[in-house]
Amino acid sequence: MTDPLTVPVTTIGTNQAQTLVLGRDDAAILAGRQVALIDEVVSSGNTVKALTELVRLARGKVTQVLAVASEGRPRPDVTSLVHLPLFEATNELG
Repeated sequence: MTDPLTVPVTTIGTNQAQTLVLGRDDAAILAGRQVALIDEVVSSGNTVKALTELVRLARGKVTQVLAVASEGRPRPDVTSLVHLPLFEATNELG
């Protein structure tokens, strides 16, 4: 792959930065197109943000974000089948 588009991302599932990579040939397919991102679970939203930037660099536009589930704070920017609230552990019984 020569001269790919790259975007760094750190997610809650990894403890260090990773790099999303898109080849120029695939980027050319996205140029000028509307794109839907599909993920199994959206938590922090960092993967969605990084993928949106990668699509932007390819001159495409993310118009829809879909997920099986979203979790944490409510996410009006994500269409999901279910929203899972996060609960904080406490030391109190009762």
